[in-house]
Amino acid sequence: MNSPIRTLPPELIAKLSPHRTHESNWFKGLLCNFGLHRWYRLNLGAASGESEVSLCRWCPKVKVRGVVYGD
Repeated sequence: MNSPIRTLPPELIAKLSPHRTHESNWFKGLLCNFGLHRWYRLNLGAASGESEVSLCRWCPKVKVRGVVYGD
């Protein structure tokens, strides 16, 4: 069975949980620029079948199955 989240583009997945750039400081932005993101796993429930979606808390990047997408 194909999960609906697997068919969504990463840009739409990123909108499920907005990043917190406006609350972060310049140092956190610098860390993201160097690729040191603060990833957290998106819990979509057992029905989705997708457990490999992570969002950065400091920038708009999304990681889906190990591939990073975003600005």
